[in-house]
Amino acid sequence: GKLPEGGYYTSLISPDGHDFTLVAVKIRRDHAKCVRPGLPDFDVERETATFRFVNGTVPGKELHLWRSNFEREPDDDSGIASALFQYHGTIAVNPDDGSFSLDIIPGDVVTVSTINTARKGTFDDTNEPKRSSRFPLPYRDDFEGYATEEGSRGAKYFSDQVGVWEIHPEQRLESHTYNDDADQQSLRKGAILRIDPPKPNNMVLRQMVPRGTLTFGNVQSGPCTVIGMREFNDLSVSVKFRLFPPSLRPHNASNLVSACLGVRSDQYWTYGVTLCVSSGGNWTLSYGGPRRGGIYKEQNVISRGRASNAPGIGEWHRLGLTVNGTESRGTLDGNDLFNSGISGPKDGTVVAVRDVETGFAVFGTNVWAPVEFDDWNMDLAPGAAAEEAEAEPKPATPIAAPHSIPPSLSWSWEGQRTLIIAAPCARNGNVDPSQNFLLRSDWRILHVPSKLCVEAGGDSSSIPSNPANITLRPCRKGAMVEQQFRNEYSKIRNKVVPITLGEYGVLPRTLTLAGYLNGTVVVANARDSVDALWREWSYFPNTGQIRNQYNARVFLGYPLCLTVKSPAGDQVSES
Repeated sequence: GKLPEGGYYTSLISPDGHDFTLVAVKIRRDHAKCVRPGLPDFDVERETATFRFVNGTVPGKELHLWRSNFEREPDDDSGIASALFQYHGTIAVNPDDGSFSLDIIPGDVVTVSTINTARKGTFDDTNEPKRSSRFPLPYRDDFEGYATEEGSRGAKYFSDQVGVWEIHPEQRLESHTYNDDADQQSLRKGAILRIDPPKPNNMVLRQMVPRGTLTFGNVQSGPCTVIGMREFNDLSVSVKFRLFPPSLRPHNASNLVSACLGVRSDQYWTYGVTLCVSSGGNWTLSYGGPRRGGIYKEQNVISRGRASNAPGIGEWHRLGLTVNGTESRGTLDGNDLFNSGISGPKDGTVVAVRDVETGFAVFGTNVWAPVEFDDWNMDLAPGAAAEEAEAEPKPATPIAAPHSIPPSLSWSWEGQRTLIIAAPCARNGNVDPSQNFLLRSDWRILHVPSKLCVEAGGDSSSIPSNPANITLRPCRKGAMVEQQFRNEYSKIRNKVVPITLGEYGVLPRTLTLAGYLNGTVVVANARDSVDALWREWSYFPNTGQIRNQYNARVFLGYPLCLTVKSPAGDQVSES
């Protein structure tokens, strides 16, 4: 049923009638955006809700109370701190009418039950590995040592996006030279290339889906699996591959099966830098992967060529791709396909790539074929520092009014407040203390190292209505509008969304966080920031970065992040 002041509840009873459970939920509209289809607007308020057992029947067992809250933080003034399945003891039931009451605030998930053995889950942390925000590099996998006695399984850390990738014993293919013209004719006639029994001593990762499937979001990319993290820029990857005929006969020469390898990829393989080599030896370097059937959008093709040694069918080869900044190198069996000067002299085709994408490493194929991969290698590109020096921020509009911050806050500067600007994002998953933020459930943006909060404007007595800089200030309890930066938090980790000032019911969504290429970041309405280049942001929780792009927005150049800048003009660093 529905709660009188917004929210809902569900009651459950055991089959034998001896145990009872009730769950009550009160979530505000701004915290329920992920529901599909979208909910109509609704309001919820704090309330004391009273429930009664049917006919006043009181259960013969005590009622136990657990509480979670997903909209509050430990330092707010709601009277109920943030909690996850926290036990609150027993509650009283009125013996006269079988009623009991619950104080329910927005964000609550309250559980009442006669079962007293429930508890929050735990895990054995005695062997917990050292925590790191970055995927560990170098990383290698030969796909051996996986338990496959009871069937196939996936590979550790790989995430299949299109198709299904499983570890199986290597298969042998009857010796065959895959020639563009001859094989097109034989495949059209229905010829089948015989696969011999598996080779027992080598495990490989194989694409298993034989034909097209329905995909989430109408993704058109070929079968692929990704690994790593969304913040990687400069990687060197290589993998052994072996090509097999596609399950459905190709209808023209462009559909010859290919092995593909990429970096800086999004999860759908529509962005990033990808190198594909076909069985006939043709190679293509592109932004994003090939669409199914080996089709490319011409505007995404960076370069094309032909390898001196065609991979053919059934033979093992190694494909390599290195990208560092705008430089790139592609190899087949150690021989350069193109090289702009990475790990050796420029040789043959020199290919420059744009330095705007960031993302996963990926490998895959262009058609539904049982292509096999083995001996995966992944590391930072040569010359990409593991702990990179921080990039110099671009000039930003200064703030004039001084503000006193308590000296106990080690990230403050006496007599002045710190300005938030947009500066180049730290590369390759490195955590830059200047760019390390946490999006809190109460809409505050917390600067993690300093424990200060982002605030709009300088005068807390008024709501900024004109373009206002954003600064770091002590986090304040209660509903302080200047520190409330509302966002669709179920989407901001997967796309760019607006960040607006004030929670629902306090301000309309008109004052938006906007940015300029000179590094200035303001809160303003559209009229007062008409020349701002972006008004949408994305959050990367591994590094705490709040970026001005998720997928590449080429017109903005290299991604910029919210960055703490000291009054002296430097980005901050921990000391």
